[in-house]
Amino acid sequence: MKNIILDIDDVTLQYVSALINYLNKSLGKNARKRQIKSWDLEKHYPAPKEEISKAWREFTDTKEFSNLRLIAGAKNGIQELSNYGKIYFVTYRNNGVREKTEENLKKVPAVWKDLIFSDRQSKIDIYRRLNASLVIDDSPSHILEAKNEGIEVLLFNQPWNQELDVGKQRVRNWKEILEYQKII
Repeated sequence: MKNIILDIDDVTLQYVSALINYLNKSLGKNARKRQIKSWDLEKHYPAPKEEISKAWREFTDTKEFSNLRLIAGAKNGIQELSNYGKIYFVTYRNNGVREKTEENLKKVPAVWKDLIFSDRQSKIDIYRRLNASLVIDDSPSHILEAKNEGIEVLLFNQPWNQELDVGKQRVRNWKEILEYQKII
């Protein structure tokens, strides 16, 4: 049976949209998700790095963070994907938001095996430990690490990963994830 690794933010839950809305209110800007081309938010917000970092940390204490919406199709997609292997959520988040993350994941079927926090470290060691067969993520660096290890990857299309050329391994939605899974 395959070990399938799913990212949480912007593969399963709509994280960046909620974050951008919060930062716009906090920092007095009107950025849009489609404008976010990197995680260097100083390029998008005319504020000192410390102020942006503080607002980002504060976001994790908000109702918006606690109630992130599912990506369209994720609920049924995760249920169906579980027919192809064991599901592991591996997130770049730190362990300090575990409780809120677990609460958010109650929105998806309880077909997943484990939730693992990388605490902002490279995910590749986790992929190796889990003997990952497939990684679905929106981060170019995580996808490249997995691909370089010979792990099958699907890059979930987002504005910040447009520079990465992965060919047919780029998916725009959960329907495409399931279609891809059926042919491999």
